[in-house]
Amino acid sequence: MGRIKTNYPKRFVLFSLVYFILFSVFVALRGFQMVSFDIKLLIVTIFILYFNYIDLKVSKSFHISFNIPVMFFIFLLYPIRFILPYSFILVFIIFFVRKIMQKRNFADAFIITFFLSGIQSTYVLIGLYVFRGVYPHQFLHVGVIQIFALLCAFLAMAVSDFIIYLFTNKILLQNNFTKNDFVVVFYSTLSDLVLFILFLMLYVLYVNNRYGIALFYIFAVFVLIKIFYKILSVRLEIFIYADLLKRLNNLQYNIDDYSSIEKALLDYFKTIKSDLYLENVYFYRRTYEDILEITPDDKKIFRYLVPEVHSKCKKMCDLCEIKKGKIKHYPFEILYLRKEHAEKETGGMLISLLIRRNSPYLSNYLKILFNRFNGIIDLHVDRDENRELLGNIISILVSSIEGSDKETVTHSKRVAIIASKIAAILGYPENKVELFKYAGLLHDVGIVTYSRSIYAKKSKTELTEDEWNMIKEHPVIGYNVLKNIRSLGEVPQWILEHHERFDGKGFPYGKKGDEISRGGMILNLANVFDSFLFGKTYMNKVTVNMAIKYIIKGRGTIFDPDLIDRVAPHLEEIAKDLIKQSIVK
Repeated sequence: MGRIKTNYPKRFVLFSLVYFILFSVFVALRGFQMVSFDIKLLIVTIFILYFNYIDLKVSKSFHISFNIPVMFFIFLLYPIRFILPYSFILVFIIFFVRKIMQKRNFADAFIITFFLSGIQSTYVLIGLYVFRGVYPHQFLHVGVIQIFALLCAFLAMAVSDFIIYLFTNKILLQNNFTKNDFVVVFYSTLSDLVLFILFLMLYVLYVNNRYGIALFYIFAVFVLIKIFYKILSVRLEIFIYADLLKRLNNLQYNIDDYSSIEKALLDYFKTIKSDLYLENVYFYRRTYEDILEITPDDKKIFRYLVPEVHSKCKKMCDLCEIKKGKIKHYPFEILYLRKEHAEKETGGMLISLLIRRNSPYLSNYLKILFNRFNGIIDLHVDRDENRELLGNIISILVSSIEGSDKETVTHSKRVAIIASKIAAILGYPENKVELFKYAGLLHDVGIVTYSRSIYAKKSKTELTEDEWNMIKEHPVIGYNVLKNIRSLGEVPQWILEHHERFDGKGFPYGKKGDEISRGGMILNLANVFDSFLFGKTYMNKVTVNMAIKYIIKGRGTIFDPDLIDRVAPHLEEIAKDLIKQSIVK
């Protein structure tokens, strides 16, 4: 498209241009038949202009409502070689003016006008040809055959309209279809049918020169159209907002991953921009470290707008409205929502309206949206802060272990590495892998209650019965120390079970088989494997191959058989990486 900037996909632009050119050639080849300009033609011209201007603005597609039935009956009034080029030019002008009034750039206005003017005339021509095929005579009164011909014409226009609707959205614009889109099509077709019936009577009066009754009927139809338009618009608005709220409640994201949150909110912003006819939408939130900005638009726009908006909305309010033209160089109405803490602004949301919508639902919906987005960010930021706090707590606890026995804390750090690697191999999510790391670091936190004399003893035979019972209690002590730290999740339970055996001969409770959590079994495996590799005061270290053989030998007795089957192929790699890290340190 050279240097011409348009917001439409290239395939849509190309199709619009080609179709408009081909249709223009078709119209030109048919020739032009001149008719005299009289009061009838003036009324027809007003009808064409008016009904192409009040097209129902509730769909993200280019589905046209209200004007097709009117255009069909107008085409029946005049020779096709006159009304086709005449209406084609008028429709082009009114569409272009309307798009410019909506503040579209000239390229976008031309492209969408090329598309709409050609497509609308195609719908009407299809209906006209079908009608003439069924009833080739002059249409002056209503009978069974005429009604059948009209029904066939309407169905032909409705079907062709729907096909173009699908083709445009699915192929050219690559929009995803939702229930909302099909409901819009249904109501739009229903509006077409109602007008088709209403204008049938006007057509009959018009061709039979009943102008007095026709004028009264026009007034009545106009009132009915306004009422119907209002009812239909409200009904569709309710449906659209209900659908948007449902989508808002069903957002999919990982609360621990900001990029996942940003993608979910961006996708949602794209949806509301389309469904609510928004020009721009921007959400920002200040944190301790940065400003989070989420928008499908150019962020530079908002770095200009935000200070301007602040200067216009100095008072705290739920929703600040800035009228079109109040901000220099920005010709759109803006809705602004502001978040404050301790009388300081901590975030906000800007919505620029492409079309002024006097909707009773918009402001309430935006408040719900803003609060929901802030809730998501709050939860994400709080989790980050909680994770930092948790890290500090763990550091303190690990330091307390180190104060009792440095060998134990070194062992715990290696168990943390082994346990987290096993969890990753088994496909646990990143946040769960991190919990296994914490479990490894803290699995022996219960030993801080031991007497230092216990650490010096090199075998079980040197321990008194009371000392051995004390050692068997360290998982319970560790569990009791950690159980009230909610951020640790299942970690306390895993620590409680990290000396249980699959055959039920472990401690502290002698659990067996499925009574032991998978996390407890993983921690047990990591603990034993490290003891084989690096030794303990009561046992000598062995080679990597020997350690793996001992682990496999414990399948079904010490360890869960399924766990060993899945992890055993990876143990050598884990061991070598761990030994290499230990050498480096």
